[in-house]
Amino acid sequence: MSDSYAVVVPTDDDIKIIALEDDDLAMYHREIGCTTVEVVALDALPLGVADGLYMWVDEDGQFVPEPRLNPRATGVALAARRGRFLTLYVGVAVFTGGADEEGETLGLTWADAEVIKRIAIASGEQVKAYLRDKN
Repeated sequence: MSDSYAVVVPTDDDIKIIALEDDDLAMYHREIGCTTVEVVALDALPLGVADGLYMWVDEDGQFVPEPRLNPRATGVALAARRGRFLTLYVGVAVFTGGADEEGETLGLTWADAEVIKRIAIASGEQVKAYLRDKN
């Protein structure tokens, strides 16, 4: 069993925890469904997650003909930023640990992946409610 995980957060399907692969770039492309990824460095401390937190998204996701808001990924990013700097993210997001000294992506522990999954579910509902109330 792997000890290095990533959390795949789609726009509306079930969130899944997967083993982080050696060829992580190919994994991001496959899971996100894109050819170019962008990494968003997030503060792991407010979430209680060790070793940093990266969110991987489609770099061109905002520019597709019908971008789909991802309230759960948006919610995790918002929680990591302690409620500041609301940025709406679209499409599938993949969460991993930060990076080591050589810049290699670190996986999440199973426990940390479960924390991210729970935060995504809870905060996604809050983001949806906030956006409903704004309209």
